[in-house]
Amino acid sequence: MKRFGLTVMIILMVSGLSLAKENSKFPKNHWKIFTTGLVKALKSDNDGLKQSAMVQIIRYKDKLNLTRLIFPLADIYDKHSNEKIRELATATLHYTDNKWAEEYLRKNYEKEKNPQIKHLIVSCIRAENRAAKYAVLEEKMELILASNNQ
Repeated sequence: MKRFGLTVMIILMVSGLSLAKENSKFPKNHWKIFTTGLVKALKSDNDGLKQSAMVQIIRYKDKLNLTRLIFPLADIYDKHSNEKIRELATATLHYTDNKWAEEYLRKNYEKEKNPQIKHLIVSCIRAENRAAKYAVLEEKMELILASNNQ
């Protein structure tokens, strides 16, 4: 009987610990905090942090509050001196599926001077389904990451 009681107690402790770990893994407002961190990263002076934030936006787009992220992305697209980071910001703006962001890219197409970004905007506008958008984004991300590693 002692052995049975000890076994039940061990099982309850282990299951309790696993549940505690599972619940404490993320706070209840995890995605809100994560979005706030991404906004700060996009506004920072560190280019690597900006790139990482944009990759995270693409990865977790369905769980984030994208309305808070659109304007910092648009600011990077407009004002950043590194063309590769601007290109990633363009792709990220498109991949958010935000109507304002897509219209913003369409309006800025004419004044865009970089032919690669112009081509990306045209490709983004023409991409009709999610699979096509992902293929365009994946291609550009690989090029950007490869050029940054050199």
